[in-house]
Amino acid sequence: MTRRTIALAYGICAFPFDAFAHGEGALIPFLVQLVLSILFLILIASIKFPLAGKLMLIGSYFLAAWLILSLDIPYQKNKALVNFIFVPGPGAISLAVYMLLRNKYTKAKKQPD
Repeated sequence: MTRRTIALAYGICAFPFDAFAHGEGALIPFLVQLVLSILFLILIASIKFPLAGKLMLIGSYFLAAWLILSLDIPYQKNKALVNFIFVPGPGAISLAVYMLLRNKYTKAKKQPD
């Protein structure tokens, strides 16, 4: 690796954290949501659902995150509300979908073919 490549890689990785120096508090919930999304995908890989069930869970999670992000709420005026909705919102919706799918797939396993 050349020095230029190393400097570019560092700059790309450190760019989001540069906003903390400028007083931008919006990155904290974004980074929390990023970590939760990664953990969610790891959890999806470990669930013993058919592919259709996993795709429904993934779709519900990212659809909920997209809907929450598409709200036109100014962050600086509504920090508490945005943080409260943005961080647990997609997870709570996906948990509800998981409960419905779990009931569906456990009933399907109990019935003889």
